[in-house]
This record gives sequence, C-alpha cells and structure tokens, in this order.
Amino acid sequence: MPTALGVREMSGVSIRNVTKNYGGGTPNAVADLNLEIPETEFLCLLGPSGCGKSTTLRMIAGLENLSSGEILIGDVTVDSVEKGVFVRPEDRNMGLVFQNYALWPHMTVEQNIEFGLKIKKVPQAEREKRIDEVSRTLGIEKYRKRYPSEVSGGQQQRVALARMIAVSPRIILLDEPLSNLDAKLRLEMRAELKRIHNELGSTFIFVTHDQWEAMTLATTIAVMNEGRLQQVGKPEDIYERPANRFVAEFVGTLPINIIEMSSGHGNALKTWMSAYLSFLPIDASEIASVGLRPRTLVIEPAGADGTRNGMPRCAATILDIVPTGGSWIVELDVGGDRLLGLSGNIDGLAAGNEVTFTVDRKHVHLFDSGSSRVNVV
Repeated sequence: MPTALGVREMSGVSIRNVTKNYGGGTPNAVADLNLEIPETEFLCLLGPSGCGKSTTLRMIAGLENLSSGEILIGDVTVDSVEKGVFVRPEDRNMGLVFQNYALWPHMTVEQNIEFGLKIKKVPQAEREKRIDEVSRTLGIEKYRKRYPSEVSGGQQQRVALARMIAVSPRIILLDEPLSNLDAKLRLEMRAELKRIHNELGSTFIFVTHDQWEAMTLATTIAVMNEGRLQQVGKPEDIYERPANRFVAEFVGTLPINIIEMSSGHGNALKTWMSAYLSFLPIDASEIASVGLRPRTLVIEPAGADGTRNGMPRCAATILDIVPTGGSWIVELDVGGDRLLGLSGNIDGLAAGNEVTFTVDRKHVHLFDSGSSRVNVV
C-alpha cells in the first residue's frame, strides 16, 4: 500500500465514480462523482449548502473516507475502497485552509507560519527563508511577532494562507476561506488568491456557495446540487450556456426570469413567448420553461413596431426602477407576471410607463420537461 506520493509534480486530481454515504438511511452526500481537475487549474466547487462540495474537498484531502470509487493525484491512487488503498492526508502534499482559519492562539504569527515546516522537519535556515518570503508576499511582515488575537480578520486569513503556502503544496484546498470577511476584505483577498495562484502554479480547489466569488476567481467551475455534479465549464460557459435549469437559476447576480410554458393556461407572457418560439428552429412542444437573464432584456418605450431584429416584442408596464450604481434594475409587469430587467440607460423610462421589450435569440435559455437545456441550432 502506498504511503506517500513522493512526486511533487503530480498535481492533477482525478475523481472517479466517487460516492459518499454516511449511513442511517440518509441520501448520498456525494453520488457517483466524476471530475478531472488538470494541473495548475483554479477550480471552484460551487453550489448551495448541503450540495456535497465540502465533503468532496474533504475526500480529496483524505479527511473523509470514500464509500465507493477512487481518487488519484497524477497517476497515483490515493484513495480506493475497491483496491484497499488509502494515502494519509499528511502524505498527499496538499495545503488546506478552513473557513475559521484554525490558527494556534498561543503561537505568534511567525510560529503559526513555521508550524507545518517544523512538522516536515525542514532545516531552520530554510524555515526562516520561507517565512520571510511568504510574509513579504502576503504583506504580514510587521505582524510576525503578534498573536492571532492581536491582528484583524483579514490579517488572520493571510496568516492561514501563509502557513499553508510555506510548505509548498502542489495542491491547495480552500473551504470557503473568505466567508468571514467583510466585503472590502473579500475583494482584496480574491485578488490576492488570483495572484498567488499565478505565482505558485499550484492546483487550486476552492469551495464556495457564492456564485460571484466563483465567477471572478475560477478558471473552471464545477456546479453541484444534492450531491450530484450539474455542470463543469469555464465561468462564461456556466453563465451563458447553463446545462440545466438549476444552473441557470443558481448562477447570476440577479435571478434569471423563468417563464413556465407547460402551465396549461394562457397569459400575456406565455402568449408572447409562444409567438417568439415559433420563430426558432425547434419543436416548441418540447419546451417546458424559458429563462431570460435580466441584462439581456432590451427595454424600449412603447410605440415602436411589433418586432425588433425580426423577433416579436412584448408589452409591459414599469413597476419600479432601482439604481445599483452604473446600471438600473427595471421591474416589469406583464399581465400580472413580474420580470426583472437590467439596463445601463433609462432615458425616457419611469415607473408607470408602458414599454415593450424583447431579447436576442442567442440569449434565450430553453429547458425541457426534465429541466435539461435545449439548444437552438
């Protein structure tokens, strides 16, 4: 049985048919997960609370045992129930940063950073060199002699990162490390993490429920729900081409507008969308729901002709206009149904105005009765 990887260059992660069940008749925390994480990737595991993302991270780290399946780092199996293989967490050459930082309160900042190096029996001269490097990199040099209780939350987060980076792991695991920071510090630490990733060339695996955080940090996002992988792709693919309705509704700062087409009764919004679908090369009877992102709605004062770029317009009334700084959320009423639009220009628009809107066909998201995406040729 292997006890250590022994090769730092092996930093890609393969998760193959992995299931985790805690027993007691509970559903699988993770179900038949297959995921390839290439070397040097910055991958975000994204999903709501309880979706299995933290459990997945802990299985990669070796803190949770698999119920079935296997995990490889490079071409080395580190966990496999079927093969009877389990490599201890400390032998996987990974760094893990938790949400609560987990700093030793009785140690100074410098001693916290040094802790992992001592465990690995790194010579003192090399330890001092690494502490100097990471302290300078993360801007915490002047806090080295302080205790964790004597520095701010953002500085504690930097200490936790420094302690992890000091041991030069090839794989860095981060479990919602920014969730305890205020908005300004979160923004700063996102930039810091991107810079560290670019400098180290390590593989980053980052767990978050914050889709904005995932969109701004990741090179690849893996969306999970109820223990199952929903979609893997670049941030723009996840946003522009969601694989199913769950992904479409979960990802997006403003919620996507959903029009139910299979409700069995007609209304103004559904009637407009039925007419819209008739212009598309699809079988409209297969479409159970349609998603329209607020920013893609083209809103104009009433009075123009009934189409725009060949696509039918929908009549609406503005309920409210809310400034967000540089753009405005426009709340629309269509025969009793509420939609949200997002506009960078509200000239000629005001609450109570009658308007029309439409959307470019490339921005229409179609879903079948199973909530899977229907692509327009």
